[in-house]
Amino acid sequence: MAKTLKVDITAISPLNIGGKKPYGHFLETLDYIPGSVARGAFAKLLMTSNRKLFDKLFVESQDVIRFGNFYPKSPLDVPDIPLVLPMTAVSCKYESGFCTGYDELEDETEKPPHGVFDILIMELIFEHFGEQLPFAYQPICPKCGARVEPFAGYYDAAPSRFSERSPSDCKPNNNEFYQTKFKCSKGSCLRSYQQHECRTQRVTKSAINRQRNVVEEEMLYSVEAIRPGTDFSGIVTISDDNLVEEIKQHLNLLNQSKLGSGGSRGFGKIEITNIRDYNLDSTDELKARILAFNRKIDEVAESYQVFLKEPLHLKKWYFTIGFQSDAIILDEFGRSSPILTSEKLKELLCLPDVKICLKRYYSRMSERGGWSFAWNLLKEKEAVLEKGSVFLFWTPDIESLYEPLARLQINGVGEKREEGLGQIIVCDAFHQEVYCS
Repeated sequence: MAKTLKVDITAISPLNIGGKKPYGHFLETLDYIPGSVARGAFAKLLMTSNRKLFDKLFVESQDVIRFGNFYPKSPLDVPDIPLVLPMTAVSCKYESGFCTGYDELEDETEKPPHGVFDILIMELIFEHFGEQLPFAYQPICPKCGARVEPFAGYYDAAPSRFSERSPSDCKPNNNEFYQTKFKCSKGSCLRSYQQHECRTQRVTKSAINRQRNVVEEEMLYSVEAIRPGTDFSGIVTISDDNLVEEIKQHLNLLNQSKLGSGGSRGFGKIEITNIRDYNLDSTDELKARILAFNRKIDEVAESYQVFLKEPLHLKKWYFTIGFQSDAIILDEFGRSSPILTSEKLKELLCLPDVKICLKRYYSRMSERGGWSFAWNLLKEKEAVLEKGSVFLFWTPDIESLYEPLARLQINGVGEKREEGLGQIIVCDAFHQEVYCS
């Protein structure tokens, strides 16, 4: 049985993690540590310290160890790993951010954030019953009535701990309908959210003439880097139980290596602050999330029955596949696809006869590159499905899908999963945040 470890990393010096194409005199950085970068550093370390273990992990098989992405995390000791916000998350254009996070920090600012909410369930209902309802769905900020925009990033979720507050402390706009349906739920939120931003800095340097070893004229360049002190967290999955303890010992040796570019200029130093066992979602936990997601759909649909003489009911069952990392999903022609189709999902679940229909999707493609230590060359650019993408499916037979979906969530989907690609979450609980959080 596979063993999963939660690994916490702290940046000791600035980190420049390549992945974005340089433009002009600026070298940008990613705001997280990809699994491929951590995997490459670990492989380089083993080549000099334990060649036998290196052969077992990277030569004889590619599936013994898988590195997930390491995302910015809270400096507090949070038991879960950070999650990627889905593409269905939106927030106020002018005062964006989690209002529960504001309460947790007890910030005294005059303009607290107006909250973040998810539009997936609302858009599903209005797409299904749009002809029956007397108005169209236009998501707006429930606090000030302004337009909303996509809200991306990483977050932690924990049981709500903030105190009761008067609804007058956080008023919605004066529209009577929104006061009823989108009223502030301070003191009644089930979860408290905290966003984690990856702060960066820019360092300007002079290029060196390689022939004369002096400063090259008119060759200034700037390197964007993650600030020292930034904390990251991710998972490492080991399929061979006999190698777990040995791998744990060598993971601690990553303190001696450097991540990303600029190692000769003082960049890339890290510290492994914690390695602990981590329990992935069980089948029962996944089942509970799917049932809660469908109950929320029914609850929101019932709230619109005041406009109709008959109840609104959607046929069961709905579930979502959300991508917690970039993914490469190949279609029948071997091309990277921007859509996880129902046929592809049935193939991944090994259930060709189960009825599954793709209802909605929110996805985007981008390019992925990097540097290969093994080849000592730049990697070829690849088209990937971006993290945060969400696919909504419907099936009449959810009972037969619980265990296959739980296995799929553990194993991931698509190509190069050993490098952190293809990590998914089934029915992310954030989709239930129909109102501000």
